[in-house]
Amino acid sequence: MRITIVQPDIAWEDKFANLAYLEKMLDFPDGSTDLVILPEMFTTGFSMKADELAEDDDSLTIRWLRKMVTVKKAAFCGGYIARLGELKYNRFIFHTPSGESYSYDKKHLFS
Repeated sequence: MRITIVQPDIAWEDKFANLAYLEKMLDFPDGSTDLVILPEMFTTGFSMKADELAEDDDSLTIRWLRKMVTVKKAAFCGGYIARLGELKYNRFIFHTPSGESYSYDKKHLFS
């Protein structure tokens, strides 16, 4: 298994800048890795502005991950601020090239 671990400089609370930067960092030949591991809170950093930054299941971050999985032909995983109703979670998500998706919400909510 070929694994790519990514530790970018995070642009504080700027999802668009972080995703654009990650795409540049991940500019390697498609199919050259099997798994890309992104850091926890890779789109925002560890911001406490969960109300403002939390994302639903069909959010910018999730759409980006799905696109990257398809383009790079590799599984991707990492963490982001997720919204489930009124609750906000630090969620770890794992997407596979076959279309499977798994997630884990940390025990402690943002408060």
